[in-house]
Amino acid sequence: MAHHTANAARLLLWSPTRPHARHLLPKGKTPADWTALHARRVSEATAWHSHQLETRGDYPRLALLGDSITERLGGTRFGERYPEELEEPLVLQVSALARSWPSPIALGISGDQTQHLLWRLKGGEVSAAMAADRRLVLSH
Repeated sequence: MAHHTANAARLLLWSPTRPHARHLLPKGKTPADWTALHARRVSEATAWHSHQLETRGDYPRLALLGDSITERLGGTRFGERYPEELEEPLVLQVSALARSWPSPIALGISGDQTQHLLWRLKGGEVSAAMAADRRLVLSH
């Protein structure tokens, strides 16, 4: 019961105006870094979706949303490329997933929890055009 109460108290500390509250930021990173990375993910998602509409037409599209696991599929850790992860985006390109969903996008941010992802969604990471796209599948 104490664990449940502690978790409830932590959730009460989070607010939509402070998405980084109780966020597990990597060492040396600040809430401003997280906000900048979110803004970058919004731009990446919008550009990716526009490109998909132009090049893939009626074919299905896949956007993966999540935390560090999802982000590593995109080859980054808190928005920075690391040499040991340069091959990880290939997982999305050469797996069975790629046969049905060519060119998926990985919209992850290391350290994010459910409340952070929900804030990112409300903050435009999935645009109105993406939300209206019947060919787009969002997966978490």
